[in-house]
Amino acid sequence: MSAQFETQDHAASVLDDASILTARSSCQPKNCDDYVKDIHHHWGRAVQSIIATGCILLAAKEGPHRLQHGTFEAMVRSKLPFSERTAQMLMKIAGHPVLSNPKHVSLLPPSWGTLYELTKLPDNKLLTGIRDGTITPKLERRDAAALHRDRASRTGERTSPNLHEQNAQLKAENQRLREDKGDAFGPNDTVADIVRVIVEQLRRLSNDKIEKVLQEVKRTVKVQRS
Repeated sequence: MSAQFETQDHAASVLDDASILTARSSCQPKNCDDYVKDIHHHWGRAVQSIIATGCILLAAKEGPHRLQHGTFEAMVRSKLPFSERTAQMLMKIAGHPVLSNPKHVSLLPPSWGTLYELTKLPDNKLLTGIRDGTITPKLERRDAAALHRDRASRTGERTSPNLHEQNAQLKAENQRLREDKGDAFGPNDTVADIVRVIVEQLRRLSNDKIEKVLQEVKRTVKVQRS
């Protein structure tokens, strides 16, 4: 049994509504009408039923008694109360290790759209939000999306200074190269500047060639000093 299917079975097995047991339909042969009936039964009721609906969809699409190729898509398009895109979101929620954990069900918002936004967060961020009360049953979809955008924004802020610094160094180097008169280094270049340029050039070479270059530099300097 795959890890994903273990998650589905685990999520369904602990839900307190007795009828939720139909979500474990991967253990029993099903036809298209059976899946449609089960999904209509669970759809839109609460967090438990959202997860159960996703589990049933996964069973119909990927389980041991999966529908034949093409039948799943046709079922979603013509017989279910939501779109193919929504079906994908529900399966994503049902297969998520944090959201499908029965310990967290009572702490989550009863909205499939909000739950899907939460799947975009790293597991550790999601767990922290549940523990510190940021994520509650009252959380709305726009707030869940904001958590994801806020994380992306902070990541960008951490990386952007490095990019600015690198761009500034490249511009300064290009300006120096335009202004020099053919000499490899200018009179105002510091030892650190010279070393940095040399190292940047050496990084483009193979290890063997770097070793040969360094040996040749030592030999040439020794000859010039003698």
